Amino acid sequence: GQRNISLLNCSFLNNDSSTLVFQLPDTVYADYRLTLSYTGSNILSADSGLFRNDTAYIVKNKAKGLPAHIVSGVVEDNAMTISLEFSKPMAMIDAQIPQLTLKINGKTVAIKEVFNVKNTVKLNLYSNLYYGDTVIITYTSGNILAADKGSLEAFTNFVVENPIPAPTYVQIPGKVEAENYTLQFGTATETTSDAGGGLNVGWTETGDWLVYAIENQTDDTEFQILFRLAAQSSGPKFDYYLDDVKIGTISVPSTGAWQKFTSVIKEITIPKGKHYLKIVTINGGFNINYIIIGKDLLGIKQNTFENISIYPNPASKKIVIKSSNFTYNRIEITDMSGRLVMAKTVLYAPELTLPVKLKQGEYFLRLLNGNASFAQKISIR
Repeated sequence: GQRNISLLNCSFLNNDSSTLVFQLPDTVYADYRLTLSYTGSNILSADSGLFRNDTAYIVKNKAKGLPAHIVSGVVEDNAMTISLEFSKPMAMIDAQIPQLTLKINGKTVAIKEVFNVKNTVKLNLYSNLYYGDTVIITYTSGNILAADKGSLEAFTNFVVENPIPAPTYVQIPGKVEAENYTLQFGTATETTSDAGGGLNVGWTETGDWLVYAIENQTDDTEFQILFRLAAQSSGPKFDYYLDDVKIGTISVPSTGAWQKFTSVIKEITIPKGKHYLKIVTINGGFNINYIIIGKDLLGIKQNTFENISIYPNPASKKIVIKSSNFTYNRIEITDMSGRLVMAKTVLYAPELTLPVKLKQGEYFLRLLNGNASFAQKISIR
């Protein structure tokens, strides 16, 4: 709408009689369109000329903008960026980060950097978030401004939406296919020439990472972990974590070719329950085909998982499972939210045809035998 503001007092600017200054009785903001109306005959120039009457002098508005306020917040797909939407374009800088308090599951977490994209401020974190994390942010009045220099209104315990989907947990002892990650950043997949076929993860660069959801339902806590790796030259390296606690570092041996794989085995303690296994690239330039967590992996037992193939993928009405070593007796299929959509007890056979009646989409197929499991992502078309 429109408002009329009466101008009751005026003065010269720095005793310059060519410039009049009017003191406004009300605050105006950059968001306002200002015009000046004058009708009368009591403003004269020094030479007695009358100030011309006009009802629409355009006034250049250099005031600050209206206060900005927060509208919404969401965790982005990369799980490392929080997008906060405000009522107008923002102009936040990294030096103002300490004015925000970000809490994940009640614990204060550092913010790495900020970016402004129109009405959105993107907060990049040092580490990724997970399914179910509660995200709350607070701003106590400081000097964060909108692009039009309007001040940001304070907000307390503002809830940020976390849409990260529930993971599908791979039972251990078992095999984790590299492409069946829960979350990832920076990597890509390709067809592998390694035994068993399928896909491997590659194009690794410094800072890239992969997260896998695993579950230990056994009473054992001491395991070996096998990483199936390939590197064209020496130098690649990655750290691996359990629930964001660093466990160790792997220096990837040079195998001389991207599709010539070798196994690196380490010891690992995994308590009973659900966990996240994370790989963070220190020096890139390696491929990873799968991870096996189990006992006595220095022996031939790792071959149990190398000779499993599941096809066609994508499938429609049936899936063929070939397994020459792994004597499974149960098949489970879950959707991407972790909901069980099919479960069947079977008699082991080296080749088994499984009829399926599923909606189009992505699923995890798991083979189990009570002691170990094998999981692979499948598509239904």
